[in-house]
Amino acid sequence: MQQINFRLADKEKAHLERYCELTERTISDVLRQYIRSLSVSGALNPIDRPVIPLDTDPTSSV
Repeated sequence: MQQINFRLADKEKAHLERYCELTERTISDVLRQYIRSLSVSGALNPIDRPVIPLDTDPTSSV
C-alpha cells in the first residue's frame, strides 16, 4: 500500500473533516472512494474492473 501526502487549505481540511464526521467514515476511506469514482473518457476504472482468470471460460455457467 502506498502513502500520498498533499497540502490543503485550512477551510478545505475543515470541510473534509466535517464530511467525515457526518458520514462516520475516515478521511482515508472518503478519499479512496473518491479516487475510485474518477473516470477517464472511454476507459473502465481498473480498480473496479472484474478480473477473469485466464484459464476460465467466462461464458460457462457455474
